[in-house]
Amino acid sequence: MAPCFVMAMLVIPTPAVAEPILTASARLSDSDLIEIASTKTQAHMLAISARPQIGTAVTDILLQRGNQDVVHTLAENSGARFSARGFETLVRHAESDGRLAEKVGPWILEPSATWL
Repeated sequence: MAPCFVMAMLVIPTPAVAEPILTASARLSDSDLIEIASTKTQAHMLAISARPQIGTAVTDILLQRGNQDVVHTLAENSGARFSARGFETLVRHAESDGRLAEKVGPWILEPSATWL
């Protein structure tokens, strides 16, 4: 298997090349994903937001920098975890986005929220 830094370098070229790696590679650490989300395009962030498991630090940066598609993909992703700050950001987005509000609203009412 390629070292993590090599895998991270593979996501640099174009979103089309990066997408399968960003979406599925277990070799990318949260630090790698945060770096990519901090410096790359919306398409890169969209691919990251579709990963099967996403930690809170990664979702925080995606919510901070991501466009509507990224935010919606995160809200639909059962493997995405949200920090308290990230969840507040998600709710703020939902205040002006009815479709997102429909996704996030039930979480607010659910007594055993699993978003953390």
